[in-house]
Amino acid sequence: MVLRADTQQLLLGQHLQVMEDKSGRLTFTQVAAADAGFSPSRQLVPNFGFSRSVWWFRVRLLNQHPSQQAWLLENSYPLLDHFDLYLRGADGRVTHEPGGRALPFASRQVVHPNLMFRLPLTYAQPVDVYLRVETGSSVQLPLTLWQPERFNISDADQQRMFAGFYGLLLAMFAYNLLLFLSLRDASYGYYVLYVGCFGLFQFSLNGLGFEYLWPESPRWGQMSIPFFLSLSLVAMLQFSRLFLQLAQNLPRVNTLLRASQGLLLLVPPLLPVLDYSPLIRGVTLFGLVSSVLICLCGWFVWLRCRLQQARYFVFAWTCLLAGMLLYALKTFNVLPSNFITSYALQIGAGLEVLLLSFALAHRLKILEAENKQIQRDHAAQLVQQVNERTGQLDRAMQQLLATNQELEAFSYTVSHDLRAPLRAISGFSQILDEDCRDRLDPEHQQHLQRIRNATQRMSELIDALLELARISRSELKTGPVDLSALAQEVLTELLCLDPQRQVETVVAPGITGIGDRKLLRNVLQNLLGNALKFSAGKPQGRVEFGAAEREGKTVYWVRDNGAGFDMRYAGRLFGAFQRLHDDKQFEGSGIGLASVQRIIHRHGGEVWAEATPEVGACFYFTLA
Repeated sequence: MVLRADTQQLLLGQHLQVMEDKSGRLTFTQVAAADAGFSPSRQLVPNFGFSRSVWWFRVRLLNQHPSQQAWLLENSYPLLDHFDLYLRGADGRVTHEPGGRALPFASRQVVHPNLMFRLPLTYAQPVDVYLRVETGSSVQLPLTLWQPERFNISDADQQRMFAGFYGLLLAMFAYNLLLFLSLRDASYGYYVLYVGCFGLFQFSLNGLGFEYLWPESPRWGQMSIPFFLSLSLVAMLQFSRLFLQLAQNLPRVNTLLRASQGLLLLVPPLLPVLDYSPLIRGVTLFGLVSSVLICLCGWFVWLRCRLQQARYFVFAWTCLLAGMLLYALKTFNVLPSNFITSYALQIGAGLEVLLLSFALAHRLKILEAENKQIQRDHAAQLVQQVNERTGQLDRAMQQLLATNQELEAFSYTVSHDLRAPLRAISGFSQILDEDCRDRLDPEHQQHLQRIRNATQRMSELIDALLELARISRSELKTGPVDLSALAQEVLTELLCLDPQRQVETVVAPGITGIGDRKLLRNVLQNLLGNALKFSAGKPQGRVEFGAAEREGKTVYWVRDNGAGFDMRYAGRLFGAFQRLHDDKQFEGSGIGLASVQRIIHRHGGEVWAEATPEVGACFYFTLA
């Protein structure tokens, strides 16, 4: 092979001679002497697939370039375990340079992710170049002879291509990771995991991982490829299952893919004990079959199940599948090795990652539209329910108003109808008392008096019931009320009814509240009246009115030192006609405390009591 003055770059594939050493035991001396064992290579890029043999390649170079004696020999397939160079000059001296990914990266003659050697070619002197290849990966030799200046230009273009590809992966990784952290959507999480693992797989495949990440770990540099490939396939399958909703759309395929994920998860722990060659072939074939199946699932879900988000997914996976297919066919020596087949994975993966991001964005748009539609439907349903409930409330209010009107009419009718016979009974009993008092013995006079007392009691109960009904119906007219002044006013009126009564009254000054003054007067009249009534049996009665702050609320209280009551019966205290004392001992209608409770509840407050028999009682109430 003659290198002329215009030679800058030369593909050596079809200029090589090839020999297979199936035993792997031949030395360089034996190979150099075995001219008959070599045969011409007819491939632009020699590719023998996965092979356990040792392969020898040779070419004779004659440098006729007058000014270029330093050349670079590059093998752009960096996954060869052992790639040794032997140079035999015209004087018969042999130079040996070991290489390959099985050696630490620092031992390389040329610092580059690809396998490279410097070739010193003296002008007009032939040099025999021998290459020995032994590897567990595919035997490929995309071999190029470069002028250093030309190589630097080409390498810069390749590095820019790699920078764009890995920059795209990194951008998609970071962008979707932020979306995952924001949305907490599992699909984004598995997509991020897939992009990360697939990016590291590509980084290892291109030799960049060995150069930058683990240069002193050749063994891991070999295992990293099936490791990251298997994990990226697991993430890919999980993402696809979720994104395409296969559990609902294709349950049997979903079960099959779950089982496939389980098998792939066995690959990382088995890496130290299994041979690289069958493992990488198995994982590569598995990935190809899985990708085809996923792509078919995407087409089915898009066309048959009408899942709109599957459209971009199908386009993305078709691009990746095409890239994987081209690369796999090149690996198995079905297609020749060239730029497209060598970088098919990067090209397909770049398009796939970009389109999958569009697919996720489109899915998010669909979910947002569905969410808005659900909100609109829910709002319409809520409006309908509110309208229905409003109608029901209106009807209930009308019924309540009608019922209240009927109750009011009934109350007045009952009042009128009961008062008439009561007045008759009271009137005739009074006539009998006046006209026949002298003819009635004391016992009959006592019976007549009981009749008159009963009619008077009945009249008072009717008045109390009407007052209770009035309190429930009356409109609240709220405003500031001086409760201290009101309590003092009520006590003065009550004490005027019994001027002989000796009782100590204490009203705390400056107590105010917000409420209906007329109704609050009723409250104080009932509570203070009860305090005076139940403390009448004490030699020195005491009645107090005051207020205190409890948990941010003002609590008003009326206290006495009278008869008190048993707290076991406190639950009956505020019921209508409920009495805890004998009416012969303490008179009353049994309506007063019920009226107090209704008034306080209408003000948004609470009322309760505490007492001890023969010690006294204290009634508490709050206002809103």
